[in-house]
Amino acid sequence: MFGEFLVQRRVLDRFQLFRTLQLQDRAPGTRLGHCAVALGYVPANAIERLHLVYALAEPEPDLETMATEAFDRADFVIELE
Repeated sequence: MFGEFLVQRRVLDRFQLFRTLQLQDRAPGTRLGHCAVALGYVPANAIERLHLVYALAEPEPDLETMATEAFDRADFVIELE
């Protein structure tokens, strides 16, 4: 969620977010912001300020109870030759 926040704020682009998530995956327990700083995408003080803004914004949605719209599986059928 914080990564999407950074993309929406144009702090990271999608490629940078992907690379940041790859680094985070290789270093379990490391925070996303620390990875973005380590890759040189964002200064540490900027990540700290942005995380504060993020934390004070709307609470994260409860993914367990989130309602989703139904979709027709037929729309997602891929025909292989």
